[in-house]
Amino acid sequence: MGVVGQSGAALGAVLFWVLLGLLALVMGARSVFSDPTLLICGQESLQLTLPLGWEGNASLVLTTWDTEGKAHALQNDSDCGLLVSETPDGSRKVLVSYTGCYIFEWNGHYLLLVGLEGTDAAGQKVLHEETLLRCPVDLPALDAPSSSVCSAVPSQDRLPCASLPVSQGNCEVRGCCYDPRDRVNPCYFGNTVTAHCTPDGQFSIAVSRDVTLPPIVLDSVQLASGHSTGCVPTVKNNAFVVYQFPLSACGTTFQVTGDQAIYENELVASRDVKTASLGSVTRDSTLRY
Repeated sequence: MGVVGQSGAALGAVLFWVLLGLLALVMGARSVFSDPTLLICGQESLQLTLPLGWEGNASLVLTTWDTEGKAHALQNDSDCGLLVSETPDGSRKVLVSYTGCYIFEWNGHYLLLVGLEGTDAAGQKVLHEETLLRCPVDLPALDAPSSSVCSAVPSQDRLPCASLPVSQGNCEVRGCCYDPRDRVNPCYFGNTVTAHCTPDGQFSIAVSRDVTLPPIVLDSVQLASGHSTGCVPTVKNNAFVVYQFPLSACGTTFQVTGDQAIYENELVASRDVKTASLGSVTRDSTLRY
């Protein structure tokens, strides 16, 4: 009896894996979850952001499936590597570890099957929508900043590089510093120039004042070709200036090299040239990125 039960469970798991393979091949972008801007693939986990009003119907439950094909409500479960949090704007963030209970590895991708489950008039569970989220196993990563680049930024000057919650791997894949002791800004920009493209098609560039000697005059930093209203700093303090703008705006150029798409832009800044009684540094005081 026990052998039969184990064989049935194993067969069910195999069939579920086959079902996942078929879904990966035929599932279209018909789900509310299939918007590519909602998914961020990190080095250690994936993050799904559900905007305000995502459920559409309060009786629907966000559901996922484990490696045995059993359905589970998508809620906080630290034992299975799942963290759910609400953001100030009312959206919901779901962080799922690649080593948790709900991730499948297949054909070079980490897969997470999610859906909206409700009940019909007879009280039976009904799956209204489902989608298969995918993240590549071999995700290209930016080099994590050196300890000197990170330690050079005092806590009062730190600007967040990613919204919370964020793991160390997901922070460093953006080229940013991670300090688990910092409860306010654990993921922050280092003392360098940090540039990356966001999943929603934005170009993000953060420039540190002390990336050069003499320091950059932050008020002088500007995009070389973009002068419209959307091409101005989004965040600035006494140590950093941050730009974020669409990849198609502010003078960004685009080219394809092999299988890579390359976006480029240029920032121009002046350096703080010091003058003393014996003279001054008169070399080129303009810096371009």
